[in-house]
Amino acid sequence: MGTIVGLDGTPILPDYTAAGQGRRVRNWRPASSGPNASLASLDTLRARARERGRNDALESQALRITATNEVGTGIKGIPQGGGEQWRKRTRALWDAWIAEADADGVLDWYGLQAMASRARAESGEVFVRLRYRRAGDMETVPLQVQLLESDHCPTTLTEPTAVGRIVAGVEFGPWGQRSAYWMYPQHPGDGMYIGGDFAPPVRVPADQILHIYDPMRPGQVRGLPDAVSALFAMRALDDTQDAVLERTRIAALITAIITRQPGADVMGASETGEQSDDGVPEVGLEPGTTQYLEEGESAQFPNLPDMGTQYPEFLRAQMLSICAARGIPYELLVGDMRGVSDRALRVIINEYRRRVEQRQWLVLIPQLCSRVWRAWLDQAVLSGIIDAPGYDEPTRRADYRRILWVPQGWPYMHPVQDVQAAETAITARLTSRDDVIRSRGD
Repeated sequence: MGTIVGLDGTPILPDYTAAGQGRRVRNWRPASSGPNASLASLDTLRARARERGRNDALESQALRITATNEVGTGIKGIPQGGGEQWRKRTRALWDAWIAEADADGVLDWYGLQAMASRARAESGEVFVRLRYRRAGDMETVPLQVQLLESDHCPTTLTEPTAVGRIVAGVEFGPWGQRSAYWMYPQHPGDGMYIGGDFAPPVRVPADQILHIYDPMRPGQVRGLPDAVSALFAMRALDDTQDAVLERTRIAALITAIITRQPGADVMGASETGEQSDDGVPEVGLEPGTTQYLEEGESAQFPNLPDMGTQYPEFLRAQMLSICAARGIPYELLVGDMRGVSDRALRVIINEYRRRVEQRQWLVLIPQLCSRVWRAWLDQAVLSGIIDAPGYDEPTRRADYRRILWVPQGWPYMHPVQDVQAAETAITARLTSRDDVIRSRGD
């Protein structure tokens, strides 16, 4: 990037220290990549995030906490459109469909929500395919939902088309709208393909695919794992903990090293009869072992720094950094509540709840719940299961589609105080009984 000069031809110096070019920032030269060019290493980031989810205790717990708080036992939908009888019949049919929702026949609709939440947090995104069934294939509305990992859509597929372009496996039309997704029929990482060679990606219309992800930049096409900023720190901390554990284990194996006289028997050698290639008796190292050396031999142990008093504070500092990068409070992720008062804990938990609610209402509900509901209702009307007069009119259809989503309520932190506060707010007309009940997830 060239230097900006003024009208007199002299370079304009930056007003911000972080934009300087001095000695301290000489090696700080980040790339000015666009929102999608910066995702060139997405496959590597995704693989490393999943590896941490399998092997790192912090990341495994973070994924559980995310799905537990974002979904819990399920985000419930209550139809609001049409007349009272129509709403009752539609809600009863929707509740009956919940058990049939999974195309794989493993989970119900609420279980799919939880899996989608975890997959989005771990891999950065998850795809949902709407599977339309024939009339009579199901007891309720002939529609099912299939979750697909992000690997099904190749991030390396970027090329122009006749009327638009394909970016990271997502096809865009002439006006920039998403028109299709290119999807592998089988997961490319499973290594098990039926019917011969691995099948190439196929084009699936966009109205059959839901893309669940939380874009961090305008124009970003694919999602990033939640742990992307913490991956390196988690791996480094894991390696450090392994080294400290191995150092402690080895230190516990050797109690003392003693020099013996020539010809003396080695304690324990007669019991095992093991000898080296040079005929020197050997004794296996176990906790409390006393090892004998040859005459003239000696051993020196390195004077390692004492980790007894320093390591716990070092470990806590590293975990605090990881928790900040993961967006989960240290107290919740690690379970360490030492030195935290009730008021401080309330502030911490309330801040985290705001972040969870942001994900619920800006990602899960509009991208997953509402779109599945609209597809379900369309299929129910087209199949003749639900009678909705005037559904072909956009205004009437929008009214029928109205629905209230109710996430699982947060548990009381102080039951007596929380109930008294709600009662006072209702009396002062700052809220309503319905709002209080819905905030409890009912």
